[in-house]
Amino acid sequence: MLQKIIFTIYLFHLISFAFGQVDSVIEASESAEAELSVAINPTDTNNIVVATMNIILEDTIAIHKIYYTKDFGETWSVSNFTGLGEGDLLTSDPVLSFDKNGDLYLADLSIDSNKASTNLSKSMDGGETWEQVLSYGEFMDKPWIDIDNSDQSPHLGNKYVPVIEYFSTDTALVSFVELLTISQDNEIINKTGITGSDHLPCVALANDGDIYTSSINWDSGTAIRFHHFTDEGKILVSTTEVVQFPKVSATDISWRFQNAAYMAVDNSGGEYSGRIYLAYTAPEPSGESFFDVYLTYSDDRGLSWSEPKPVHQNLQEGVQQFYSSLYVNDNGVLIMDWYDRGAFGADQELTNFVMGISHDGGDNFEQLSLTSEPMDFNTIPTAAFNFGIGEYHQCVATNSTAISFWSDGRASDGLLNIYFAKVNIENIVAIEEYSQINTNISLSLPYPNPAQEYSTINASLSKTNKLRYLLHSNDGKLIKESSWKIYPPGAHQINIDCQYPAGLYTITMQSESGYFNATKLMIKE
Repeated sequence: MLQKIIFTIYLFHLISFAFGQVDSVIEASESAEAELSVAINPTDTNNIVVATMNIILEDTIAIHKIYYTKDFGETWSVSNFTGLGEGDLLTSDPVLSFDKNGDLYLADLSIDSNKASTNLSKSMDGGETWEQVLSYGEFMDKPWIDIDNSDQSPHLGNKYVPVIEYFSTDTALVSFVELLTISQDNEIINKTGITGSDHLPCVALANDGDIYTSSINWDSGTAIRFHHFTDEGKILVSTTEVVQFPKVSATDISWRFQNAAYMAVDNSGGEYSGRIYLAYTAPEPSGESFFDVYLTYSDDRGLSWSEPKPVHQNLQEGVQQFYSSLYVNDNGVLIMDWYDRGAFGADQELTNFVMGISHDGGDNFEQLSLTSEPMDFNTIPTAAFNFGIGEYHQCVATNSTAISFWSDGRASDGLLNIYFAKVNIENIVAIEEYSQINTNISLSLPYPNPAQEYSTINASLSKTNKLRYLLHSNDGKLIKESSWKIYPPGAHQINIDCQYPAGLYTITMQSESGYFNATKLMIKE
């Protein structure tokens, strides 16, 4: 009976975990979205997939909403796959990863009245259609996934999923982290225990097929641990405690604040190849109520780590910077992004989303705010059943472009939505494009570009909408604001007046429903 009671409490806890966040208006829906994961197809980088938890408030359920693009974000479509199986109450915690052949895998949780299982689903068409290929466990939480795509590895094609299992005792609910090794045929070929009482395991792979995992332990304060495995996860080579700091909370960020530790490995073959990066959120040195985003790295497979240091430029105390993600592209460039209140001073809750790019192995970052306007966190932590923005998001990159996706509650109405921004890796001072994911509106890039007298944007609408455009100079001054115009469903051409002094401008298309898309436009003599 006690076990049943404990499971019921845990199930409620998981349901609370799942109800959540998102960025800007993905569509003109009355649902909220949360805890997004992103993957970019190694065989076709125009194919990007975003999986979110979609929180349908009126029905009090959570399903997946999976968006996919095959034209590098110019247009987005939604998969019919929700993750819900027969008898499931909700799905949560989606994590995406492509294999070398362009097949896409989704690790997630499904929760019914008796259990919470880890599932693995597969898409062979870039995120449009899915089939479930594996279900594991009865008492699970938070699966991550990484796939061995290295020709140098003897285990090419293996999938690695660290999972948290919970066991009830007479007095407590005990967590245990396992590393699952899943073959190309989607069979579990190895299960290795990592450690007890740890949470939120992340996984990353080296070129030679070795497996790295990190986990967070809250038994006494907060400790972030690193584990090195070889031989398909069968052999634990070493375990290292990377860093330790006090356990804290931050109700102005989340009512259930966590440290959001991420890992990435440089497999580029360049100057920093083999370097393991670990990013996390932790207290400022002088206090436990404000947070910095820290980065540390290892060049000896996790045996020793660099001195952790904040990645953001503003080191003023009493300013919140939190919840990062990181990605290393094929050239060894490190991309990080995070939430940052540094532009607004101490004790402010207005929050930007910031990208940093490092060409020197994480020692220095060029930084750029990606938000056209800040979000006010006064209402965000309690949004979507007290889930807020959750704890994680992701960025991806090609060799030339870094792309961040993040959750944003700037409307302060309890609906959190997904924004994305593209940044030129070699010229981070300019955002190439920032937008919301939207399946009702698709907009082309302006053409011609550079323009002289006019430029044109093609718009395709699935429903009637009001649109207008704004033209800003490169220093942010509003040059032109068109009037609102009603457009029926279908294809339209919108002409942009470009009879202004030569220079770099930003053209922003807006819809009355809240969607926007902004791109750079060059006007020539």
